[in-house]
Amino acid sequence: PWQGLRFIRQERTWRFYGVAGETKQIDFIQPMSLVKVYFLEADGDLSFTWAATEIQFSGKPVYSLISHPIQEGQLIGVQLKGDYVTQNGVYWEDCESDYCHLAQMIDTMIVLDDVGTGLTNGFIRYGWEPPTYPMYGFLCWQIISTNDEPDKPLLIGQE
Repeated sequence: PWQGLRFIRQERTWRFYGVAGETKQIDFIQPMSLVKVYFLEADGDLSFTWAATEIQFSGKPVYSLISHPIQEGQLIGVQLKGDYVTQNGVYWEDCESDYCHLAQMIDTMIVLDDVGTGLTNGFIRYGWEPPTYPMYGFLCWQIISTNDEPDKPLLIGQE
């Protein structure tokens, strides 16, 4: 693990590591479960944000964003991986899954500048901190255990 957000070119993945904190359930567009993630920014400052762990799409099984059950205090990786992910950011519109459509809505509910930069691309491109209050948004990224095999991570949004 490292501090700060990094792009792993060969995996088309953005990832940072943090420690899982409290969890909460919210009903926001769809019912979801969130985890608070404490992480070190690239400059060493301690920060936190929220990340989705499960989404309940209407009439469908629960969609899990975690590779294994997580516990408070556990070291985890928070990552965004897929064909729609590049070093320049995420292109949700290039992904057709329900997950990607919902993630795009959440990601752009608060536009951070005059060119429409959402939460994820603001974090990736400019280092803007993700929200610390979930009603202002949160990351819809996959959460992996640091014990996961690096060559077998889950691909989310690739249904």
